Amino acid sequence: MNTNLIKRIITAVILIPVVISGVLFLSNEWFAIALGVFVFGGAWEWSQLAGLKHFQLRVGFALLTAGLMWLSFDLSLVPALITGLVFWSIGTIQIVLHEKSVSTVTGNSFIRSVIGLLVLVPAWKALVFMHGMNEDGGLLVLFLMVMIWVADSGAYFAGHKFGKHKLAPATSPGKTWEGVMGALLATAIFAFLIQENTSIIKMNEIMFVVLCLFTTMISVAGDLYESMFKRIVGIKDSGTLIPGHGGVLDRVDSLTAAAPVFVAGLVFLGDRV
Repeated sequence: MNTNLIKRIITAVILIPVVISGVLFLSNEWFAIALGVFVFGGAWEWSQLAGLKHFQLRVGFALLTAGLMWLSFDLSLVPALITGLVFWSIGTIQIVLHEKSVSTVTGNSFIRSVIGLLVLVPAWKALVFMHGMNEDGGLLVLFLMVMIWVADSGAYFAGHKFGKHKLAPATSPGKTWEGVMGALLATAIFAFLIQENTSIIKMNEIMFVVLCLFTTMISVAGDLYESMFKRIVGIKDSGTLIPGHGGVLDRVDSLTAAAPVFVAGLVFLGDRV
């Protein structure tokens, strides 16, 4: 067993119970703080993707991200959701254009920094809102996290077994359309089972499954978007903050895209807000 795999296992054994406990048992305010610390680490990593070279600028960007999270805590959710939805629509188009060798990612550090804020802050706001939206908020956050993990697992196994057609070879050569189909199938089964066997979702069954499928597709875009930036910058991992797993962004890239979409669906289509 290689050293990196051992690190991955040890880190997972420690982090998974901590994350689950935090999501389920922290008050909304403490959850916001804990998640904010995690996002702060992601902001530090994004500062590298943004091309900020000096230590002071990187710290400044991370502090700016923290400040925007703090300011948005008591603000309306709607601007954050609209920002997230619009941004990821544009981000998906950028990925498609990148695959066609049309460069849409500027080298301007300021603009890249703004992009980082649009990736991180709306996702934080959406997750914090969902956590506190009702008595099942913690379970909803946990559901979204597990759904993304289930989708990733479905994509891995389907891609490994059946993968032949590349999804985005210029951005992430390992991903295939067969993997995406596996992710969607796993998502549909998981969402259906949760809807049928729990009471945390009060939404039409078909509508809920469709929301989960759409969320999974957007989560793939989140993964590809960070991969696109890493390829442009020329790095493999966004950082080393999580031993054996790379950086914070490597673990939450899918979640940053999925959270605003999923919460928007719950708010505008559900009845438990």
